[in-house]
Amino acid sequence: MKLKKAIKKIVALGAGMTMLGASVFGAMAANLNTYPEPFIQDGVFNGIIVVGDSAAASDVIGSVDIATSLQFSASTPAGTGSGGSSVAISGDAVAIGRPGNILEIQEAIGDVRETVTELDLDALKGGLIVTDEGATQYNQFLRFKDSSNALQDIYVTFTENDDARQQVADYLLIDEGNTINDAFFEYEIQFEEGLESAIDTSNQDLKDLEDEQLNILGTVFTVVESDIDTVNDKATLELISGDALDTLEEGETKTYTLNGKDYEVTVIAICDTCNSNEGSVKFSVNGEVTDSLQDGETDVLADGLEIGIRDIMPNEAGDVTQDIVEFFLGASKVELVDTYDDSTYSQGVKIHSESIEDAYVQIKGTELDSKTFEITTIKYRLVADAMAGQNNIYISAGHGVKEYLDEPEGMLSPNWDIRYEGLADTGVSTIRLTPVGDDKYRLEFENQQGQMFNVPFVTNQDGIFKYGSDDDDLWFIEGNISLTSSLTEERIFPISDDDYFVLSDQDSEFDETAYSSVLRYTSIDTSNSQLSFDDLGSGSTRQVTYESISASNLTTGGVPSVLGRAELVIGGNSYYVYVANHSSTYNLGIDLNSDADVNHDEVRLTVHGGGVLDLNGMTNGAHAAEDNASTTSIDNIYNESEARGDLWVTLLSKASEFDENGQNNTGANETLNFYIHTRTNNEVGLNSTIGGLTVYTPEDDDDHRLGLSMYGVSVDLYDPSGSTDAETLTVEYPLLQRGVDVYITAGATKTTRVGGSSEAVTVQRIEVGAAKLASEVRDITAQNAIVVGGPCANAAARELMGVTMDNCAEGFEDGKAMIKLFDNDGQVALLVAGSSAADTRRASRVLANFDTYDLSGMEVEVSGTSLSDISVETVA
Repeated sequence: MKLKKAIKKIVALGAGMTMLGASVFGAMAANLNTYPEPFIQDGVFNGIIVVGDSAAASDVIGSVDIATSLQFSASTPAGTGSGGSSVAISGDAVAIGRPGNILEIQEAIGDVRETVTELDLDALKGGLIVTDEGATQYNQFLRFKDSSNALQDIYVTFTENDDARQQVADYLLIDEGNTINDAFFEYEIQFEEGLESAIDTSNQDLKDLEDEQLNILGTVFTVVESDIDTVNDKATLELISGDALDTLEEGETKTYTLNGKDYEVTVIAICDTCNSNEGSVKFSVNGEVTDSLQDGETDVLADGLEIGIRDIMPNEAGDVTQDIVEFFLGASKVELVDTYDDSTYSQGVKIHSESIEDAYVQIKGTELDSKTFEITTIKYRLVADAMAGQNNIYISAGHGVKEYLDEPEGMLSPNWDIRYEGLADTGVSTIRLTPVGDDKYRLEFENQQGQMFNVPFVTNQDGIFKYGSDDDDLWFIEGNISLTSSLTEERIFPISDDDYFVLSDQDSEFDETAYSSVLRYTSIDTSNSQLSFDDLGSGSTRQVTYESISASNLTTGGVPSVLGRAELVIGGNSYYVYVANHSSTYNLGIDLNSDADVNHDEVRLTVHGGGVLDLNGMTNGAHAAEDNASTTSIDNIYNESEARGDLWVTLLSKASEFDENGQNNTGANETLNFYIHTRTNNEVGLNSTIGGLTVYTPEDDDDHRLGLSMYGVSVDLYDPSGSTDAETLTVEYPLLQRGVDVYITAGATKTTRVGGSSEAVTVQRIEVGAAKLASEVRDITAQNAIVVGGPCANAAARELMGVTMDNCAEGFEDGKAMIKLFDNDGQVALLVAGSSAADTRRASRVLANFDTYDLSGMEVEVSGTSLSDISVETVA
C-alpha cells in the first residue's frame, strides 16, 4: 500500500486540477479536417479558449471570432412533428419517440423506448476496469419497462395538477408510490466479466476497488470505500464525484470558480497518524473551517457546496514534499448497501450522507473463494416523491423531473434528467360551432384542401329545431331518384332554392381522404338550361348546364318527371344534379357522394387532417348509419313538424390514422360527440359534457372547459360565467396525430422550437468561463484548449511549443501564422499564432470560417496582407 500511495503522490503532484465535465467523451485522432471536433462534441462545447494575460486587442478579437463560430457549431439539428413547428435539442439527448413510432398522448414511454443504452446517450458509455484480480468491461442501461419486475408507466396526459390553483394543461405524469414496482426508472451497470477484488481480511475491504473510477450516467465516480460482510452476505460501496478534482499540499491555498462563485481553499492541516495512520485533513473554504475529514468523507459548507476527500497521501520518510490531499469540490457522495446473494432490492441508499427512502438498490455478486469477491451487476430504482403539498409529479412543458422531486439527488447522478418539451406541433385545422343570437349555430371548418367554410348549421327559430338557417335547409342525405310515386316530390328532389348541401367524394362511410365542400343552390335559368351555385369554400359562383334525359333512365314507376341532369365538378370529382320538372320550385336531387346515383346516401365532412364530421345525430331522427338510408330517416331528420330533442355532431379519428392501432392500441376509432340542445324560449346551447372526452375547468378561468384527446384533438368549450348566452365550441384538429416530445438528457442541453418551414436547429450556449487567461490555466494539456496568440504574448503557447521568452520569436515570419494541433494523450490543444497580432487575427479568421478553407493534417500555414487577402497551405 505504501508503494501505491507513493506512485499516486508523484502522479497527483504533476496532474493539477481537473474540471470534471458532464459527459464522457472518447479520445480521437487529431486532425484539422475534423474541426470543430473535438472542441464540439454532440452539440456541446468541450474545452477552453486561452489568450495571453496582456493580449493585444487583435488576439482578443480573434478569440471572439473563434468563439462566435463555435457557438454556431454548437448545435444539433433534430426534430419531431410535421406541418407545424419542430422541437430541436442539442447536447447529449435522446428522444423517446422514434421515426415511425411516435410517443402518443397517454402512451407509456417504456412502450416506445424500453431501454436506453450508450448507442442512444453518451452519458451511458461503458468502460474498462482493471484490478489486480482481472479486467472487465462494464455497460450501463436506463430502463423504463421491465416485464419481469414491473416499473411504473409514466406518460403525458391532459389533466389538472394538484396545485392549489389546479392548473389545467398537458403534463408528463409520474405517480408517487411506496413499493419497488412504483419506481419510474431503473438504472443498471453490468460488469461483463465480473468486477473482481481481493478481500482484505483485516478490515473486510474490497481493496482492489479503491480508487477505481466508473462513469455513472455521465458522472465520473471514484470508489473510495468498499466493504464485504460474508457472514450476512452484504456488500457496501461508497463512491464520490465532484465538479472539480485537485490536489493541494499542506498549507497551500488556491481559488476555484464553480457556478460563477469563487472559493478560496486552504489545506489547514493534514494529520498523518490520525484514523489509524490513514490520515485526516482540515480545510478552510472562504474562511469556513471544515470538519476533520478522512478518505471518502465529505462536509457540506454553509452555502450547500460539498467538499469530499478522494485520498490523503502523507509525507513519507525522506520525502521533500509536504503531505498532500486529493479532493473534490462540489462533491457528491453515494453509498449503496445490499445483500448480494439474492434478487431483491434494499432501501440501502445514502446520498450526501442522507438516506434516500424512495431509492432501492440491488447488488449482485458472489464469493469466488474465501479471498476473492466478484460483482456482476448493480441496479438502482427510484420511486417518485413529490415536493411538499403535491400528491403526484406533474411535469409541465419545458421542464424536467428533477425540479419536481422532493429529493432530486435520488436521480443518482446530477447529470441526467427526463424532460418534457410539450406536444408535438403538427399544425392544426380549426372546427368551430359559433352561436348566432340565442337560437342558431354556424359551423366553421377547413377541408383537406385548406378551404375555409362557414355554414348555417342549426336553428331553433319559432321552436323548429332543424339543420340549416331559418328559411333554408342544410342537406347531407340524398333524395332518391328511383323510388315510386308514393314518395312526395320533396323527398325525391329535396334541395330547394337557397338550400345548402354537402358534397364529399367519400369512398367509404368514414373516408379520411375525402374532398368535402358545401355549396348553395341559388338559381335556375330555364331559358338557358343553367343552374347557379355559390361555392362557400372558394367564394365563387359556379354555373352548370343541364340536359334533357329519358325518364326510362330513372325509374320503373310513376316518379315525378325530370327536367334534366347536370354534372357539377368540384375538386376534380363529378356529382350528378337532377332537376325536378316543376314550374314553381325546380328542386334538385343531387348525388352528394360522387357515386353516380342518388339513393339516400349520407355524406360526411372530412376536415383538414383527416378527421370526419358526422352531422347526423338527432334525437327522434333515425341515424343513417349506412348508405341507402330509409325514407323514414329523411323524413325524421328534415320534417319540420317532428318533435326533436338534442342534436349531436360526431368527430371521428380513424384507428388507421393512429401511430399504433387506434386508441390504446385496441383497434378502436376515436369518437368525440358534441351536443347541441334546445332550451326554453326557443333558445339553443351546447352541453358542457363532451362524449368520449374529459374536460376540465381551470381554477382561474371559469369561462372555459378544456380537453385533449388521445389523437391530439384540442377542445375549448367557451361558456362565459354568469351569462345565459349560447356557448362557443372551438376544436383544433391536428394535421397528423399529435405526439409528445419527451427526452432523456445528460449534461448541458438546450431546446428550441422552430417553424416547420425552417430547418430545426438548436444552438447550445458556450458557458461563461470557457475563456481563460493563460495564468488561470495550471496545465494547458489537461483539457481541450484553443490557444490564441504567439508564444511571446501567451504563456500557454510557450508551454505548448516548449520555448521560453528568450527564444519565443524563433520560427515565425512577418505576414505568416500557424494553426497547429497538439495531441496530449486524449486531450487536444489548438494553437493559433502569428508573428504579429495582425497575423494571429488573420489565422483566427480562417479558423472561424473553417468550412470555407481547406484545413487538414496537424498544421496549416496562413499568410496574407489583410483580412481579405488570405492563403492557406497544409504543412507537411
